[in-house]
Amino acid sequence: MARSEPHEGFDLNCPLRITHTTAQRYISTRGQDDRLLFENSLFDTFTPDGGLFIPEKIPVLTPAEWQEWSRLCFQDIAFELLSIFISPAEIPPEDLRGIVRRSFGAEDTVVPPLVRLSDGLYLLELFHGPKGLPEDMELRLLGNLFEYFLARKNAGKEGKDRHHIAILHPADEPAIALALGDRRDVSIIRLQPDDVDEDDAQQMTLAASRKNIHTLVVKGSEDDCEGIIDMLFAITSRSLEPHLNLATASSISWARTLSQMVIWIHAFFALKRVLPSFDMEADKVRLVLPTRSFDIIACFLVRRMGLPVDKIVIATGEIDPLVSFWATCRYRRQVRQGDLPALPDDASTQKGGQSRQQPPNSRRGDVLVTSSFERLLWYLACEFVSIAHMGDAWNIKEAGVEVTKWLRDLVDRDAFGPVYQDITRIGRNNFVAERVALQKSNSSQRGANAAPGKVDTESLPADFRWDACEATAAGVVASQRSLSRTGINVPHISLAPVAYRKTRNGGWIGDRRMSVPANWGSSKGKEPVRSIANDWQVVRAAIAEIVERDSMRGTE
Repeated sequence: MARSEPHEGFDLNCPLRITHTTAQRYISTRGQDDRLLFENSLFDTFTPDGGLFIPEKIPVLTPAEWQEWSRLCFQDIAFELLSIFISPAEIPPEDLRGIVRRSFGAEDTVVPPLVRLSDGLYLLELFHGPKGLPEDMELRLLGNLFEYFLARKNAGKEGKDRHHIAILHPADEPAIALALGDRRDVSIIRLQPDDVDEDDAQQMTLAASRKNIHTLVVKGSEDDCEGIIDMLFAITSRSLEPHLNLATASSISWARTLSQMVIWIHAFFALKRVLPSFDMEADKVRLVLPTRSFDIIACFLVRRMGLPVDKIVIATGEIDPLVSFWATCRYRRQVRQGDLPALPDDASTQKGGQSRQQPPNSRRGDVLVTSSFERLLWYLACEFVSIAHMGDAWNIKEAGVEVTKWLRDLVDRDAFGPVYQDITRIGRNNFVAERVALQKSNSSQRGANAAPGKVDTESLPADFRWDACEATAAGVVASQRSLSRTGINVPHISLAPVAYRKTRNGGWIGDRRMSVPANWGSSKGKEPVRSIANDWQVVRAAIAEIVERDSMRGTE
């Protein structure tokens, strides 16, 4: 699989060790490819050997450096972090500052606020961006990076000579279309199943208001759409024409991981500002996230960079292969109901366990073989093989060999393992898993207001009644369980991906919601959706046809 060419003007004859630090040179999780650029990670999605892009090395900041960062505003934190992982040979500092400024805008309207919920527990609200969606900040940065490199590649070119990318994603992710719509040299291809409910279909069309956004209705299910997307990225070369690449704006993108790292670092410093007694050299925090929200690798990497994080608390569903992996050293695509092992550091198992309720059916919600998990596997394997003291180059290759074997077994047998116990021990040193069984995905209530069958909210604050999304509720429950063991001297920061509302002692105290932008529903001048066969080759041909039309139109 050929990698994308760097921008014109990049000196391929100049050794990367001169122009790029080890954090700015990229390698593959499969261990076969190195000397890759940040630009490659943006346009190629996968490395030539089928792996994922990761930096050759993650730097560790000193306490003094973290203290310096604590005085920075959000945009400056973003600039400093991106500068670590993007060489000035690819994006000069003044250009990078411009990208950061355009991506994150005015801090009072975009920067996620940190809200105190109870002693030791704080919510990081991710819904204050311009579209009210948790992915706003990540996708704005991604869109501006695409725009920057495409403008440079296409300077002075017209028609078929221009480089063009097609962003392929499921139609139930409107944030991608909203963030990348109307970008020049970009086409948005949304795959929508024809078996969705009418209300769901209406929601999916909210974003289809821009001339470079195209919806293909596949005669099949959501899983069929995902299968086609996986096939197009895994089987084809992703080069539909010499001037066209198939790209992704999903969580696979390394640029989105960088955005999430910025947000976690910002959250830590926001906590430090409200807790002046917090000592960065002596005290630590816990970061809490549901597996279906955000990227576990972003938390892991900021901890690896030296941010004072005690552990990362993952609120998992009742059926979660990650839970089984930590406990058994084996990874299966799906854990059958009733087969869940007891988890170390899991209060619910120590106290007799909770009722086993089937969580909402969402294949993407669980960590199966996601990009974050593959990257995490590589770092766990690399730390494990480093005990041989054979040097960095050997560690990188051997970690790639291990990951390749595990994922090959996963494809062949739907499972891999057992892995060495030291590998899962390294994982447990970084992560705590809390199983939270949720039957409904839209609410969590306290005390007498709790309806039968809803989440067990023994740990939600007593004076709050919540109308919150499943992810927010799961994170709060997991945080309170963890706090019961650590005490409030270890503050917890939990994600609130979607807006919510709350009351205190029966009185209304606020609606933490963002209004839907008025232009979401506009489809004036938009071509109708197109029905298409459940066949990845047919979809691929349709994408090529659509993008050819877009590229000739010269979307402004």
